[in-house]
Amino acid sequence: MSPCPTRWNSKLDAVKRLLELGDNIGPIGEELGKPKLKQVEVDFLEEYVTVMEPLAVVLGQLQGDRHCCYRMLVPMLTQLRYKLSLLAADNLTYCNPLATSLLST
Repeated sequence: MSPCPTRWNSKLDAVKRLLELGDNIGPIGEELGKPKLKQVEVDFLEEYVTVMEPLAVVLGQLQGDRHCCYRMLVPMLTQLRYKLSLLAADNLTYCNPLATSLLST
């Protein structure tokens, strides 16, 4: 899966798929002639998914054609804010600025 310019969350989906490959990332990269991901890079990507996943879920639900109405907006945004504040308070190693930025918007 590769990112699609018309869907904002396609990059998140691509990163999640890459992480699903787990220990196979190294051999696949070697076959493709790409440098091996360092552990710090994998850790960053895992943290990125952790922070962005709640946002992707909420926006996916709000963009839905079915089961979506205005009365859901405030509760869903409140829940998203709560989840992001928990993540930001969790002392993220790499993505704390991302979580903080999402909370401030």
